[in-house]
Amino acid sequence: RAAPAPCNASPACSSRLGDAMAMIQATGLEFDESAKDGPAWVQEASTMISKNQPEKAFQVASEKLQSASGAVERFYSLHTMAKAELQMGSLLSAKELCEKAAEEQCSEPTIKGQVLHSLAKVALGQHRIADATSFAREAIDVFRQCNHALGEASTLLTAAKASLKQGLREDALKALLRAKEIFQKHAEPAGELNASRLLCRLHLDQRRFDDAREVAEAAVTLCEDDAVDLDCRGTALMLMAEVQDVLGDEEESDNFAEKAVQLFEDAGATRQQAHCLRRMAEMSFKRQQPADGWGYVKEALNLYREAGYRKGEATTLCHIALAHFRMNNYEEAQQIAEEAQAICTECGFKEQLGYIHNILADFCMKRLAQLMKQDDSSSQAGAQLSWKARCAAKEAFTIFAKLGNLRGQSQALTVLACSFLEQGNMSEVKEKARQAAECCKKIGDRPGEGNAYLFEAQARLYDNEQEALRLARLGFKIVKEGGGSAAQVADAQKVVDFILRKVKKTDEEEQEDGAMDTKVVSGAASAMVFQDEDMKSPVAVIEGIQGMMVRPVH
Repeated sequence: RAAPAPCNASPACSSRLGDAMAMIQATGLEFDESAKDGPAWVQEASTMISKNQPEKAFQVASEKLQSASGAVERFYSLHTMAKAELQMGSLLSAKELCEKAAEEQCSEPTIKGQVLHSLAKVALGQHRIADATSFAREAIDVFRQCNHALGEASTLLTAAKASLKQGLREDALKALLRAKEIFQKHAEPAGELNASRLLCRLHLDQRRFDDAREVAEAAVTLCEDDAVDLDCRGTALMLMAEVQDVLGDEEESDNFAEKAVQLFEDAGATRQQAHCLRRMAEMSFKRQQPADGWGYVKEALNLYREAGYRKGEATTLCHIALAHFRMNNYEEAQQIAEEAQAICTECGFKEQLGYIHNILADFCMKRLAQLMKQDDSSSQAGAQLSWKARCAAKEAFTIFAKLGNLRGQSQALTVLACSFLEQGNMSEVKEKARQAAECCKKIGDRPGEGNAYLFEAQARLYDNEQEALRLARLGFKIVKEGGGSAAQVADAQKVVDFILRKVKKTDEEEQEDGAMDTKVVSGAASAMVFQDEDMKSPVAVIEGIQGMMVRPVH
């Protein structure tokens, strides 16, 4: 593939900080407190899940369920299947299997805590943060009552993630320090490394750079022993590389990253080697070093293909597509994204497929916004882009509804509302905007909820101007008070101002009939963010949609 032309603008420190935190946030190696409690096959299946092979783990657990002779065996089979489904993004199925596992009459005291912890993870995956916190607290209490220290520590990590999503940094810090202390006491380097990664994220978020470096250095020291798991050692090195990158020490960052690559190469761990190279590419692009970045990307893609790791191949193709997308190379971006889509369809990667559909939908709407700026949105090309966006977003919504992924649903509904607004189909705009607002309420996405009200406000402008004004003001208030970015707040204000002008014009010229010109009333940039959980999935987070429009009803 041809590389897009490099962008010469230097990245802002805050942007680099946020990007690095997203990379550090979760890099596989999820500590499983229940792996050592059950039969030997449970630990084997847990290893499969941690190595991003949940399909194999699910198959093993399904076979064990068929031959299970007692409640304990049935519990571990159902619970392992639930954890595999959770890793695959099938949140509703994971929840159902957890509930079935809980119905088994087992005397082991830790079983209740294990189920509650899994339910907390499901809720976290659905962005139901309050529920996740409640389940996690209950699980922690159960583990403490039965003196299951590792269960407590592992659940504290989940509780910390929920606290971080709510902005409760002090609560998160307390949970992480306690978890790290327990893992240290019980000589569990994988768990300690998990806690260290989250601590680095928290310290960077609060700009405590020295603390972040200290935690990363301790993680590297912890994992220097050859007896420590290979993935732990490599992850510690990459954690240090990413922290140094945020701190601006590119030479040290590259040094640690290259050590990680060499470690995996010497061990013949092709998949992990490719993963490190892809992350090195991300850092290179952020530094405005496109030549290095594209070299790392090409090498990573070849290694994934050599290893037959289709999920990694699809994820890397999506990263390449996004790079082209950001450089306005829309045709190349769409072609590569469709290649990733074909892999996900062939291999049954449902969650990843849903995100790719959302990405393709956003591609189309972003391109349509470009045509609008050229006064060419009414052309055949514009109509085709709008149609493609709706088709892709509908596919994404269907997939995420089946998986129970509320974040993915809200993204798809937002694109649909935008597309129908551009088309002039106001009844569909109202329906999709209301559904999007409801999804955003459930996951606590206040800016997203406000944005949905702004879409509905523009649709109501044609049948009830006062209601349109009320919704616009409500949407603006929620976006502003809910932590929306400066661009989102500015765009919300544009919608309010536009509707105010229309209402005022109607009041002053009640007898005048005039066609309303098509106007762009918002231009928030879309942001696609990939969250890496051992390359689990590309996650598209739509913060706003470019090209919110008001059109006359024909």
